[in-house]
This record gives sequence, C-alpha cells and structure tokens, in this order.
Amino acid sequence: MSKLDSVTEEIGPVYQRALDFMQEYGLYDISYSEKKLDVGYTITLPYYYASFIFDKPSGSYNDMETMIHESGHFYANYVNPMHALLEEDNLDVAEIHSQGLEVLMLEHAAEIYGDDQADIATAVILMNMLSAVVDGCVFDEFQTKALQARMAGTLTTAPHVVDLLDEVEDANGASPTWGDSWY
Repeated sequence: MSKLDSVTEEIGPVYQRALDFMQEYGLYDISYSEKKLDVGYTITLPYYYASFIFDKPSGSYNDMETMIHESGHFYANYVNPMHALLEEDNLDVAEIHSQGLEVLMLEHAAEIYGDDQADIATAVILMNMLSAVVDGCVFDEFQTKALQARMAGTLTTAPHVVDLLDEVEDANGASPTWGDSWY
C-alpha cells in the first residue's frame, strides 16, 4: 500500500480520500495465505455503501497491478455508492476507472513496480488494454450479427448463438479473454 500511497496524490484528492477510507476501515485483504483462491477482485458491500478488495499476492509486479486495478473499482463505488439492488452490470463502463487508473499509474511505473519490473509491467498492461479493445470490437461484431440473425429468424437456439460467436472469432483470428466459460 505504501507504494501506491506515494503516487496517489497526483491522481486527485478524491481518489486519495477513497484510499484513506479503505485503509482506515480495513476494506481490503491483500495478505498471502495458502487458503486463498488465486484471484483478486472488488466486491460491493451494499449495506455499508462501501466495497472490499480481496487479493492473493503472487510476489510479482502483478500484485501492484491488481491493487491499482481493484482500487479503481473501489474508487468508482466510493464516488457513486449505489445499492446492489439498483445496480446494472454494464461491462461498457465497469472497467473505466480500473483500467484508466492502470494507465494513469504507468507514469510512475518505476516507483510502483521497481526499476527491474517497470518495463515488463508497462508492456503487459498496455498489451492488456489493446487486447480489451480488440475483444470489444469482436464482441460488438458478434452482437450486431446476433441481432441481425435474430431479426431474420435464423438465430433460434443457444447452440446457434455459440456457433455464431465461434464464426466471428474465427473470422477475426481472435479468442476473447472470457474464453468458453461464459456459455
């Protein structure tokens, strides 16, 4: 957390207040434990109008990248604490604060990730951002074709939807990061 604290004031005072709030109330668990799932995420706590960050650190630059990314989600909820029953999952905007924060922090890569990992962290983060754009374009093409097929009456079953996604992916030489697990 101290590496993140050293650069957050440049991001803005509201972001700094969000991190102070998170630290003051212990709204994160980033300690290592064998019992933890190998994942990082932010979950909303609607009763408290707050969020909680969970991560199992790996000992690599990815620990800081995950913390930065998840603190972007935490910040988004801090400035707009909507109750979960009123929320709409909107993947078009869900990653704006988290991915935007990752890019903003690249200016401080050496300070955050260390001189030995700054270049690789920067390259991986930028490749992930570009991959997200490509995935978004492929998925948009899929949605457009699915709607057209539905309107034409040719998209009638779940297997047809999966076949259409496979067709669009193959045509674009892409395989979106969500893989096969979403259907």
